[in-house]
Amino acid sequence: MKKIFVISNTSFSIEKFRSHYLSKIKDFNFTIYTPNEIPHFTKKYKNIELKKFTSKNILDDFKNLYKIFEKENPEVIIVYSFKYQLIASVLKKIFNFQYDILSIIAGLGSLHLSNIFNRIFFYSIVKIIIAMSKFIICINPDDLNYFKQIIKNENKIFLIPTEGVEKIKKTKKKLKNNKNFIIFARLIKEKGIIDYIKTSII
Repeated sequence: MKKIFVISNTSFSIEKFRSHYLSKIKDFNFTIYTPNEIPHFTKKYKNIELKKFTSKNILDDFKNLYKIFEKENPEVIIVYSFKYQLIASVLKKIFNFQYDILSIIAGLGSLHLSNIFNRIFFYSIVKIIIAMSKFIICINPDDLNYFKQIIKNENKIFLIPTEGVEKIKKTKKKLKNNKNFIIFARLIKEKGIIDYIKTSII
């Protein structure tokens, strides 16, 4: 059975969005690594093992993830977050690790929205990630279109519907002179919370 690692930058995202579908892929065992703390699941999954690595800064991440990859020798790494996708890519290139990288693009982050130097830096990171990943998996069409402008081999990039939201309950209740707005996002500026608040005031 293949040894598959999942690396995410937060335990929260694993708990809330990703454990339910990983648990349904019963033909594989997953070891989930998150920095500094282990996710707390409300129930145990037979095919999911939870581990952590210490993260203080990016150099620390390089060192600790190198030790893990060297010791455990995974066959596949599913990576969330550009930082860990970059680290996995650089370690694979330098040390000739044989794992395949599946890079999950759950959002482009704020770097590509900032000044020209940050955008150039972001583009350089993306190019490295594309080169070293076996597959790029996007979970929204905007990210897919962004990567299609850069990537040469379109057989390397895929779009999956989404993660996290399994069901949306619809209501037939008629509202009188009201409009309801729902935002699915973290409460930070980059996710549009300020726009949401301004809209609600209007």
